[in-house]
Amino acid sequence: MQKIHLAKVENCKEQRSQSYLDAHHYVDKNDPENPERFVLEESVEQVYPWIRSAQVVDGSARQAVVVHSEGTNLEVILQVHDTSMALSFLHDFSKLGDFTGTIIVDFKSNRYFNLTVYNTTGNVSC
Repeated sequence: MQKIHLAKVENCKEQRSQSYLDAHHYVDKNDPENPERFVLEESVEQVYPWIRSAQVVDGSARQAVVVHSEGTNLEVILQVHDTSMALSFLHDFSKLGDFTGTIIVDFKSNRYFNLTVYNTTGNVSC
């Protein structure tokens, strides 16, 4: 299993880690010569028809971009700054009536951001 996915902790306090994936274990499921290799799951777009596209953007911030399949784009970006641990909230929208947001920290110090927007159309970046 470690050959398939190896995770290494760089700095536990800052919650920085590296993830290594061995591409030889992720193969087209129609390959009859290698039936023992792992099969990738269906894409998010196939599982959830209301999603046109979904992308996780990595870098200094964790970002997820989801595009709605029936018109309105919804872009959600969660960015935590290392030094101040502050959350960036940016918005580019046609209309935003109101919003509520909650940051939840679980017992493993994972942070989750729950955002609800009201009377909104256009693009929203959080």
